[in-house]
Amino acid sequence: MYLDPGVGSMLIQVLIASFAAIAVGFGIFCQRIKALFIKDKNDEISSGLDVDVLKENSAAENEDRVDLNDMGDDLNGE
Repeated sequence: MYLDPGVGSMLIQVLIASFAAIAVGFGIFCQRIKALFIKDKNDEISSGLDVDVLKENSAAENEDRVDLNDMGDDLNGE
């Protein structure tokens, strides 16, 4: 069986890619395990928000929007 030089470099590339995939997978696994035990700072911030204030801000933003369909009627002389 003949193995040309390209096969050796391909095997080295497969080994490096496998090592990198295992390392990334292990890192993600560790982060998820840590996340189970560590309280997130964003959770404290989001739990302190008042839902009514968010609704008022959303309503105020909707009032500031311009209906582009109405603008077209003005340009056509209607």
